Amino acid sequence: MAAALHGLTGLQELFLDENGIGDDGATAVAAALPNLVRLRQLDLDQTGIGSVGAAALAAALPRLSQLQQLRLEGNPIAATEVAAVRAACPKACVVCL
Repeated sequence: MAAALHGLTGLQELFLDENGIGDDGATAVAAALPNLVRLRQLDLDQTGIGSVGAAALAAALPRLSQLQQLRLEGNPIAATEVAAVRAACPKACVVCL
């Protein structure tokens, strides 16, 4: 998945909700995020992402200056990683948990 996303530099919206990608998928998405500089919306609702995947996403989020909304509803993410994701999200970004 990460390889496919790397070339989509003009991508503005990415919807992966209800796909069961889990922590491995979230880590792959996080690896591709630095290339998705135009991304405005990322929907990862109900994808089975836990704390490991959320931590990987948090590490990549500061590079997404145009991100406006990140959806992570219905995922088993611990409170510490929720706080890390919120802190890492660009200022204009709304994190839906």
